[in-house]
This record gives sequence, C-alpha cells and structure tokens, in this order.
Amino acid sequence: MLEPDQPGTPPAPGDERTTRKRTSSSHAKKKSQGDAPPDDLGKKKKARATREDKGIPRLEERDLIVLRWILQMYAVRFDQLQVLLARHSPKKEELTDPEHVSPSTVRTHLRRWKVLGLVMYKKILYAKEDPLWCWLTPYGLDYLAFEEDENGNPVVYSYYLPKPRELPHIFLINQARLYIERYYPTYTFKSERQLRREQNARPKAIKQRHFTDGLIFRPDDGRAIALEVERWDKAGARLKDILQELAQTYHRTWYFVSKTARTAVMKAYEQLPKGQRKRIQILSAEVKLLGLAPAQEVEQEEEISEE
Repeated sequence: MLEPDQPGTPPAPGDERTTRKRTSSSHAKKKSQGDAPPDDLGKKKKARATREDKGIPRLEERDLIVLRWILQMYAVRFDQLQVLLARHSPKKEELTDPEHVSPSTVRTHLRRWKVLGLVMYKKILYAKEDPLWCWLTPYGLDYLAFEEDENGNPVVYSYYLPKPRELPHIFLINQARLYIERYYPTYTFKSERQLRREQNARPKAIKQRHFTDGLIFRPDDGRAIALEVERWDKAGARLKDILQELAQTYHRTWYFVSKTARTAVMKAYEQLPKGQRKRIQILSAEVKLLGLAPAQEVEQEEEISEE
C-alpha cells in the first residue's frame, strides 16, 4: 500500500497541494483578465436600446423611385414591377436576370409597402394569365407627394381605383414608358396624370382639347415629344382631329398603334397634309411594346425617329 506522501497517491480533500493548485488557478484567471478590480468582474455588457420603429419596414431609394413611378402612371402590373425593381436595383450585377427580379422579390416589396399603408394590390381581371395590379392608397398619395405647385405646396393627387376596362390601356402606356426609359434613359417623362393636374390649374381659355398619353422631353433642347397609344378603332373624324392637334402642337409624336386600330389610324393619317404627316410616326404596339414579331402589313418595323 502506498504512503500518502508518495508519488501517485491522490491528494486528500484538505491537502496542502490541493489548496496550492486552486490558488494558482485563481491567480492565473485574474491575470488573464488584466487584474481587473473585483467590482468590475461581475458587471455585464450594457444592452443596446431597442429602436422605436423595430419591426416597421424602411423605404430605400429604389422604393421611392418605383412608388412615385406608380403614382404618376395610376397603377402598375406585377410583371412590370419585375422590370422596374430590376432596373433600379442597387445590386444589378447580382441579378440572375438583369431585366427582371424574381416574383418573390416583387411579393416581398408589395408586402412591405402594404404594411406601411402605401399601396393596395389584387388581381382585378378574370383571365388566369393576367397578373395582379398595384396602386397607391390615399395615404400613399399624400406621403409620396414630391411635386409642388406654384406656391410651394405639395401636390397630392386624387385617389384612383383601377377599373377593369381601363387596365389594358394603362398596361400599354406603362409598356411605352418602360420602352422609352430603356432606350432613352436621359429623357424626362411626364404622364397623362401629371398633365391633367396641370390642365386643371389653367384658365379655361387655354385648356387643351386632347390629352396625350404622355410627354417625353429631350435633354438637349427640352423639346417635347408626344406619346400616344391606340388600342381600338375610333371614328375617322375624331382620329383626324387628334392627329391634327398633335401635329400642330408638338414637333414629333410617337404613335403606338395596335393591330386592331392600325387601319383606322392610317386612314386618318393619310388625310393629313404632308408637312403634318412628317411630325407623326406610326409604330406597332405589338412589335415595340410587347416584343412580338411584325405583322404581315408591317413587315419592316422602322426605328423610332426624333426628327
């Protein structure tokens, strides 16, 4: 049997060696903590104060750009939001498709905007393939007002509830603006909604009879190019009056015409004097705005011209 003080014998509970070992371990721990005063050792790190707006989404620059785009255009369709959010993305180089964000990204933005009370969105048209639409709430129109009147007061637009019969036309106008902003990024666009507001502030004597679907201003000289989108046939006399007013008012008009309206528009166009015809360019809505192949009567779709 081994003696207590021989090597290999476990130390007794009150043994001097045990006390010495514990003292040495405690000393090493204090040294590693920089010999901090006893009062500081027990203190915990002070917790950061919770933000008052915790859990409330915050708007980024892209949100403001896209929401104001919707404000100007009345409403926007889901697939057009995919293009807009991609075009103004702060991380374009990371997008799988540089022209479109994913549907889940659009849904994430829509939920954030709705939580803030800025938008409403739902599927309006019955067709299964027709996506949902998004538009601003009265609160959103007030919150996002960025224009000022002549007295410096913010311009708040009236609430617009999308109507099924108007959506196909709004869709094509949106497509026209997306097309123009893609190929003419330095040009400034003014929507019909903006033009109507300006018109309401004018005296009756100088009000226009016809509203264009938008105006595009060139950056070099500020001259305005009128935007028109035609989906359906109109009475020949009315079409001719519209074309004449456009030719007399603007140095150039880009007239996007659908297949169903092309015959009537071309008939009215050909009745104009040659000088007025030179100011109006008839373009295929299907080819330019929807990316379809040229129809048989428009085998060679010409490029847009500014002059």
